[in-house]
Amino acid sequence: MPWAYIRSLLGPGLHWDRTQPQLLAAIAQADKDGQADAAEHIRIILRLRNRVLMDVEQKETPPERG
Repeated sequence: MPWAYIRSLLGPGLHWDRTQPQLLAAIAQADKDGQADAAEHIRIILRLRNRVLMDVEQKETPPERG
């Protein structure tokens, strides 16, 4: 699992507390760094975070990879 890399992007603490822009930036950085597994985990965190918070900015959530 790429948790050490994810933690390096998001820092310590609950990842659910991160804002949508923070998570989108982390996804972009992980993709840029070739860390596809980490990017996918952060996409999952973002999708679930938005669902729980009913974030109105969900339209900006990147599509899932299939």
